[in-house]
Amino acid sequence: MIPRPKSNAAGAGFFIKCGVKPAAPVYAHPVVRFANLEWLVLDARKGRRLLLTKNAIESRVYDDANMPKPPEYYAPALPVTWETCSLRKYLNGEFLERFTAKQRKRIAKTKVVNPDNLWYGTPGGAKTVDKVFLLSAEELDRYFGDSGDYLNKRRHTGEAVGSDPNGFGIFMGRGASIFSNSHDAERVAMCRDNRRREYWWLRSPGGDRGNAVTVCAPGCACLNGAGVNLDYGVRPALWLKPASPRLRSLIFGPG
Repeated sequence: MIPRPKSNAAGAGFFIKCGVKPAAPVYAHPVVRFANLEWLVLDARKGRRLLLTKNAIESRVYDDANMPKPPEYYAPALPVTWETCSLRKYLNGEFLERFTAKQRKRIAKTKVVNPDNLWYGTPGGAKTVDKVFLLSAEELDRYFGDSGDYLNKRRHTGEAVGSDPNGFGIFMGRGASIFSNSHDAERVAMCRDNRRREYWWLRSPGGDRGNAVTVCAPGCACLNGAGVNLDYGVRPALWLKPASPRLRSLIFGPG
């Protein structure tokens, strides 16, 4: 697993430059407000809109059943999938309950497909039905540039271990596999206080069943992922039904 970097000691891993340093996130999608949160509109189908929170709303582990006790903080995580993880339970329970009854009625139940990791073959697990979910690696690639880098396994290889004088690289564990391109800045997420760029979870499995795919602070996607017992940013996604034809035209525009 790959925790947030704390050291770049020689021999410990790879130093990877992820695209061009963004001064701030680039929001290439329309932004709307729903339930006191700002959301990016990623897609539209049959009057419904796929929303993703504009930034990370909080930090949580992917699966709390995997939480090791100190001093074994970096103990290997046990196998888990999106279907079985505690983050899915939280998003469709405690988090969903923060919405009003009227707001919850507008959030559609979604059949969520969980493909295997294309780069490692790690099983994605069973399909689920959720109101709130995380993006998959496929969806990240599709909605942020549609480069095909993930589907075509275009890996960004590591450079020699070293310092980062410009502040836009990331120190990754040995064997890390990422895709990084000109759309990195669009994938950048800020913490809720907007003070720093945040790592954030995807629902896809990582290089083994104890990891989940993550988006790194500079916006590159780490396909071998991070241990599910680590705290990373959470960006919920959901399909929103229009409250009325008039509201749909006011907030979303025609169609």
